[in-house]
Amino acid sequence: MTSKSLADIVGNYNMVSHSDNFEDYLKKLDVNFLIRKVVMNSNTFVEITHEQHEDKYTQKQKVGPKTVVFSYKLGVPFDEETLDGRKCKSLMISIPAKEGELAVQHEQNWKGKKVTITYEFREDTVTTTFKFEGVTVSQVYKRIPNQ
Repeated sequence: MTSKSLADIVGNYNMVSHSDNFEDYLKKLDVNFLIRKVVMNSNTFVEITHEQHEDKYTQKQKVGPKTVVFSYKLGVPFDEETLDGRKCKSLMISIPAKEGELAVQHEQNWKGKKVTITYEFREDTVTTTFKFEGVTVSQVYKRIPNQ
């Protein structure tokens, strides 16, 4: 596989699997019962776009009936409202990755708490790893080929 660049993260992705303990992670975040059930029983779709002239990325996440959109520049803090309604000060940075991969770290900070999400981009998949207060979970997304 060839070396990846940040331009390679642009695309559409569908979630194909998540950790067995994903609901435990949502409980730890204090996500209410109804939202947990929607998240656990819905397909997740992610679209990542890039505006080259501003070097800004936009990430659109759709889970069931709910959609959130946030835009960011790598290394620049931004405001984010999560699917469960948390209002965060967030930061996205590029981090070292294995050969042929690209990794981006996403930090969400609110009320003195922090979630760290690592996105590992490969040829046609993205693995996301969430860490919060001792709970670690992952999701795997498959890239949807361009039509």
